Amino acid sequence: MTKVTKFDKVLANKLSQEMKTLLNAFALEHGLTIRNAGGRFDDTKFTVKLELSVNDPAAAEKKNTDDYNRYCSMFGLLPVHLGTVFSANGKRYKLVGLNVSNRSKKYPIRVLDIAAQKEILFGEMVSSRIVQAYQPVVG
Repeated sequence: MTKVTKFDKVLANKLSQEMKTLLNAFALEHGLTIRNAGGRFDDTKFTVKLELSVNDPAAAEKKNTDDYNRYCSMFGLLPVHLGTVFSANGKRYKLVGLNVSNRSKKYPIRVLDIAAQKEILFGEMVSSRIVQAYQPVVG
């Protein structure tokens, strides 16, 4: 590899990918997953951000539920609303959590588009539809 004399976007992306590849074995050894999480650069300096996460779906789901239970009242929701299926814009969605990791004020509600099986974000205004659609489980 040639000696780096100046950083640019292409080089920053390439170096970030190479670092991730080199650290994959380390992450696997410790039961972690690794992903590129951005970074900053100028002509002479590159700061890379890599994110390590616990590779345990149960732990991730528990954190999601705990975060939802902690913050749901800020959006007019209750803990029992998690998992509620509702309609908006002619589609059906399922409430899957809150977007608390990056503290999004504009789109704080995480939902699953049931037809597309894709997670998307909604604004707080959808809370009323979720509350209206909630059907308590009986018996």
